[in-house]
Amino acid sequence: MRISLRLIDQVPTFCISKNELWYKLEDIISYFALQDKAPAGLKNIMDRNGGENFLAFEGIWDYLYVISEYLDQSKKLPEELIVGEETDYLPPILQPPIIFGLAGNCPMTWRKDATPIPSYPVGYVRPLASLTGHKQRVLLKPSVTSFRCATELGVVIGKRGSNIRREEAMYYVFGYTIVNDMISNHWKDYAINSNPSNDPTFTEFLVTSYYGRGSDGFCPMGPTIVSKEEVADPYDLLMWTRVNGELFDRTHTNAMVVGIENAIEHLSAMFTLEPGSVIHMGAMGIDGVTIPEDKKLTQESFMEFEIESLGTLRTYFDDRRES
Repeated sequence: MRISLRLIDQVPTFCISKNELWYKLEDIISYFALQDKAPAGLKNIMDRNGGENFLAFEGIWDYLYVISEYLDQSKKLPEELIVGEETDYLPPILQPPIIFGLAGNCPMTWRKDATPIPSYPVGYVRPLASLTGHKQRVLLKPSVTSFRCATELGVVIGKRGSNIRREEAMYYVFGYTIVNDMISNHWKDYAINSNPSNDPTFTEFLVTSYYGRGSDGFCPMGPTIVSKEEVADPYDLLMWTRVNGELFDRTHTNAMVVGIENAIEHLSAMFTLEPGSVIHMGAMGIDGVTIPEDKKLTQESFMEFEIESLGTLRTYFDDRRES
């Protein structure tokens, strides 16, 4: 099952996929006459002002699987129900209760240091304003110098839980998405210049990276959420990062130091994980593909972030940086 949030006639609209074709969720519900099985609160999902977090509605997870089964059993749907690819993509969840990103979650980050690799999820929380969707344009303000982008696996929580044991962690996962982990290096330079020896610790870098990652639009996400049943092994997925179609990094999800189960166990011990929360698991290869401050991007410039079985997330830019 694949879910996306599209902007259709200026209204956020939930869509569901079958055989790589997309349909409005409300159309499919009507086509199969499934209104009577709908959970309470479904109308809020369909409303213009609702649906900020579809997984927050009690019963929606099971209901989506009922719809998915009807789709799987049907041979062909009317063409007039198909949603065209020209519609804009929004982040698949508009208001996640939390967006938590792991930092330093692969061995490559630690090779240059003689320090132990943390066995717990080191990371940061992103503001909602940093969210944007597939094929959307991110503003690079004059204060942005060089910046980095990385392909990261996003884990979408589907059920509420706290103090979750790692053996049970995957039960709370609804599915996966792609996150473009953008960060402005302006704050990294600030950490270096502010350190007496010009050699900040990893913790100092981590603190300043929150600002670099928190800018508006610096967390592109999507284009879809893929249910966990469609991903045979989240630790066996190839990942690619491209700039204007040219490959710059190829990595693999098996490089995680802290795995999904461990991250969920540690984080849920600190705070309750609500449905719709997103944990992105960190860069698995180089620490982001860097675009230098003297490399001006055009309106046609783009970067792509692909994960096997999940699809490709594309980001465009409005480059107003000052060299």
